[in-house]
Amino acid sequence: MTEPIILHVDYTFDDLRELNVAHAKRERGRHWWVSVVVLAMVIVIVVVLPQLSRALAPPTAPAPPPPAASATPLRDVCLPLLPYVLMLVTIVVLVKVYARSVYKRAFDERNPLQRRHVIELSPRGVTSSEPLARHEYAWEAFNRWIESPNLLLLYLSHNMMLPLPKRAFASPEEVERCRALLRAMIDTPRSARQAFEVLPAPSAAPLPVPPLPLPIPPLPAAPLPVPPVPPVPPKGDGE
Repeated sequence: MTEPIILHVDYTFDDLRELNVAHAKRERGRHWWVSVVVLAMVIVIVVVLPQLSRALAPPTAPAPPPPAASATPLRDVCLPLLPYVLMLVTIVVLVKVYARSVYKRAFDERNPLQRRHVIELSPRGVTSSEPLARHEYAWEAFNRWIESPNLLLLYLSHNMMLPLPKRAFASPEEVERCRALLRAMIDTPRSARQAFEVLPAPSAAPLPVPPLPLPIPPLPAAPLPVPPVPPVPPKGDGE
């Protein structure tokens, strides 16, 4: 039997942040079409609509040509896009700051992440215990796992996972042993893990020949017919 892997884990804020980043990256990979749609919308708003509005505008008197020194096509292209770029950068920065504040507030609240966990992994399942709770999971409870630079994430559902920090392992060899266990117990289809035992084929011994059935006995002979006895006439007194 494989020796169990026992981890003593003290979670940090960086673990929570990396957990959410890895999950968001995986979701973006699954929903790549959303990014394509957003990019197409940005191109339509920034490039197509201005060109279309200029094409549909009524003709006006031609503007005087700019001086030769200021004829810079690159600047003419970049200046109209500058407000959109600044707006996009501002939105990205605000979203990151807000997300960090949400993660920090969630980590600072009284929750299981602030308590030491003892996690045991073995072929029988996974056990996670902390001072106020204890959870035991069969391997069938996990539907997938992913790896980030510093974590192994065991998914219990779409948005619920059990993080395993790599710093809690005793050595790189133990991390690799844990990967092998996860591949065998989670990646391997359940039907392959729970297949019926293969039994050896029985020896090809000759089957006994059944005895021949007995012959059917003959039917009993019918009795011979008895001839009728003629009646005897009664004797009279004169005789």
